[in-house]
Amino acid sequence: MGPGPRRDALDDHFNDWNHKKIIGLGKFLLERAQKVLALVEVEQGLPEADLERWTKEMELWTKEMELWEDDPANPNPFKVAERLEDIFAIRKRLAEDAEGARVGDAADNVRGDLHAHEMIDMGMQLEEQQCALQWDGGAVGR
Repeated sequence: MGPGPRRDALDDHFNDWNHKKIIGLGKFLLERAQKVLALVEVEQGLPEADLERWTKEMELWTKEMELWEDDPANPNPFKVAERLEDIFAIRKRLAEDAEGARVGDAADNVRGDLHAHEMIDMGMQLEEQQCALQWDGGAVGR
């Protein structure tokens, strides 16, 4: 491709992309308005003290992020400070709890032979299945 046709091809591509952005702008603005309304509704249901505290924390975090972006020598606000338990550690702990639980233990029994730790494990399995189903459904398409 020579320089002239190359420029024409790039212009066509960029014009098409800009056209698609302009066409999708209305949908984007509508979705944004819906999200803003949902946020306002959620904020109205929260205690004022919590909302103010969270807003201040967010402003502080934003300042830390901007300082880090200006100078990477500053502390990285995205670095994970503490590691939470992963799913395998939780399942191991639940299995250990299950070994320690007696069949007739009334404090841990939810319903006859079903213990609380078994319900938690079943809930985690259900979440995994829902994620897998959503992934499979997205792969199939409409």
